[in-house]
Amino acid sequence: MLKWFKEHPDDDILTGPASVKTACKIKDSDSAPIIGNRILLFQMYVGNAKAMQAPLYGLPVSKFKSEAVAYQPQILLKFVAYDSEDEPNHEKGILDTQISFRLKWSESEVTESRIKSVANNIYSIFATPLYKWKKGVEIFSYRDIKNGYELRIYCYSQAEGEQVCKQVLKIQNHTFNPDFVNESKSRKSFPANPGTRFVLGETKKKIRQRPIGTVRFHYAQFDWAELSEPILLVGAPYIGGDPVVLI
Repeated sequence: MLKWFKEHPDDDILTGPASVKTACKIKDSDSAPIIGNRILLFQMYVGNAKAMQAPLYGLPVSKFKSEAVAYQPQILLKFVAYDSEDEPNHEKGILDTQISFRLKWSESEVTESRIKSVANNIYSIFATPLYKWKKGVEIFSYRDIKNGYELRIYCYSQAEGEQVCKQVLKIQNHTFNPDFVNESKSRKSFPANPGTRFVLGETKKKIRQRPIGTVRFHYAQFDWAELSEPILLVGAPYIGGDPVVLI
């Protein structure tokens, strides 16, 4: 940031670029939300906001909900790379993963107090401290339709997958049942360095399949067909909206 604004004076709030420099400059006394806002402002000012979000295939929430059948409330847990070195520039976001499950609540059971209770549980289980686990090539599946679980976790080992599953079940104080487990390990190899390919006259690195790396908890959200947009349960404001519980 200082290099970008090196031609402009410090602590000037009267002229355009200099005032932006002042607004973007992080201070020792800044709280985490303020730091996040300063970083976001700088990225938007220099036209680099797209670097903060990997490209996605998707469609507007309103269009999805207009074409989908009504569904039960859903909790989504998002995890991102713990170490940026695990994700080279050409693979940004490759380790990102999410785990979701349904809440077997009737419409009358969906209340603000109950949502806040779930948010507090998630915070205590995944955010204090930030929960970390290792992704990998194995698949740990847990299918308990009665309680809303159809988990499919790409993990480094079955033991790792089971531990992640048990943490998810803790949110609603559900007991782990080994009868609902299906373990899977592919015979296919997934090299850490899959090589290169020739694209439009340039040599490009191939994208890894089932990459291995440590991920950490990022945020949790609550979604429901009756909502125009999801509720951020646990996270930081820059993720989108005011969280029920702030990290």
